[in-house]
Amino acid sequence: MPTDPINVIGAGGQGAVTVDALLAAGVEPDTIEVWTEDEVSSEFKLFGIQVRHLSGAERLTGRDVHVSIGDNVVRQRVSRNLVAVGAKLRTIIHPMATVSAHASVGVGAFLAAGSIVAARATIGQGAIINHNSVVDHDCVLGEFVHVAPGATLGGGVTLANLVLIGAGANILPARKIEIGVVVGAGAVVTSDLSAGSTYAGVPAVPLNNRRM
Repeated sequence: MPTDPINVIGAGGQGAVTVDALLAAGVEPDTIEVWTEDEVSSEFKLFGIQVRHLSGAERLTGRDVHVSIGDNVVRQRVSRNLVAVGAKLRTIIHPMATVSAHASVGVGAFLAAGSIVAARATIGQGAIINHNSVVDHDCVLGEFVHVAPGATLGGGVTLANLVLIGAGANILPARKIEIGVVVGAGAVVTSDLSAGSTYAGVPAVPLNNRRM
């Protein structure tokens, strides 16, 4: 964990999980600042930490930031705006996450409690690996993906940028999932998935192909 003060961007559920991870890692509350693009009252706090309104990315020039927004596209936009003004993206790994010494985790990524990242796996910039999810050996995850709680990626899976894997989904080994795909909760992916579609079911198929 960084020792410099860290600025958490996002005060919703993902923001709360992120601040909780920082506190669990022993980061002092007075070195954490929480920001949101939404208008907030002066009484709104996360675990006793005041949430502030972020009126412009330039306020965080040169500072350590972690973007804690669950929506992949919004997280990408906010991260890029911050980097453009000189903010420094920081990775946060919960102390109860398991990460192989032979894995690679990109800047700005978040690994929640109970998540597992196995040997030779690569996690891209700004990715979220949520509670009790598994990224097995040799997986390659692109930028700003989100692997929801309890999802499992078998060995050698490839996720392109902005992919969302729903809670409890299972991706069989060596499958390739293209940019922007959404895999529904509990789905089982047995084949490669084409860009831009939403898939659900067992086995996973495009939603517009499912019988009602």
